Amino acid sequence: MSTDQEHHPAHPWKARFIVALIMLSLGFIGLIIANVRHNGALAYWRVIAPVYGLLAIGLSWYLRHRLEEFKPMHLLQEVLHWAAAVGGVYLLNLFVTVGILGRFEAALTVIVLLGLATFLAGLYIETTLVIVGILLGLFAAGVAIVDEYLYSIMIPVTIAALGLLYWVTRRPKKS
Repeated sequence: MSTDQEHHPAHPWKARFIVALIMLSLGFIGLIIANVRHNGALAYWRVIAPVYGLLAIGLSWYLRHRLEEFKPMHLLQEVLHWAAAVGGVYLLNLFVTVGILGRFEAALTVIVLLGLATFLAGLYIETTLVIVGILLGLFAAGVAIVDEYLYSIMIPVTIAALGLLYWVTRRPKKS
């Protein structure tokens, strides 16, 4: 590919790549936080939700502005799209505050919500966002699967430890 085609306004791959990389990095950090600190993940995702919206809207503006296809109605549609997603995140936070939903479950739901919002934004903004949205969904599934296996591992370990404790405490003492 020649340098003229690489820098052609119709193919600003660097902007697409950088925004997708930032989103995936933030998502991966959220995945680690959700796996390591279940209760801290919701606070992280509350902050990251508007960042995702700003990144997507910024990418959209950059791509359309460069292609001279920018229309204020597109911007309004995208702002409303992300405002709804962020509103959903804060609604989940309300559910946690009133005790309807646990923090960890809400964090997983937020990851799915942002994955869906990013996927849908990718349908009308930029297809790289579709991939980011799918990967966020896989991140949420990964946390759920690891958490599920964690319990599968810890229950037998706990039973074995209880059995060992029973054996040690019931064993006759040597004089």
